[in-house]
Amino acid sequence: GALVSLLAGTAAVLQPFAGRWTDSGRLRRATSSLALVACAAGFVVAAGLQSALGIALAALLIGSGVAAATPLGFTLLAEWSPPGRLGSTMGAAEVGRDLGDAGGPVLVGAFAFISLTAGLGALAAAILLCAVAVAPRAWTPSLPRSSPNPS
Repeated sequence: GALVSLLAGTAAVLQPFAGRWTDSGRLRRATSSLALVACAAGFVVAAGLQSALGIALAALLIGSGVAAATPLGFTLLAEWSPPGRLGSTMGAAEVGRDLGDAGGPVLVGAFAFISLTAGLGALAAAILLCAVAVAPRAWTPSLPRSSPNPS
């Protein structure tokens, strides 16, 4: 429980900074893939160093990745959302986030019958696939958004 709180606390402390850095341009769009890689690395560390210190380090890595990925991800979603569809886009994003919260433990459990290392490795692989999937769009320059209410 304390280690989960460390992960959540790390994200909670760092996320406002990441949001400001995203707004100021100090965190760039391409960082979204790197933030997901940090999350995946945290699960690899947890799998490899199955000790309290290893899991604490993993919690810090995952929390840092979440802190950077969240404002960047929602900024990219807002940027990519068609005019007049921002609410639908964000609603769908939250469904995806909830599915991740529910599916992550199921994915780990499905592979944990082999070993905990296999379960955490499967989760890290799934997160890396997400990083690869978002990379092409995140590294592409943004297009100007048109106004949903033309005047």
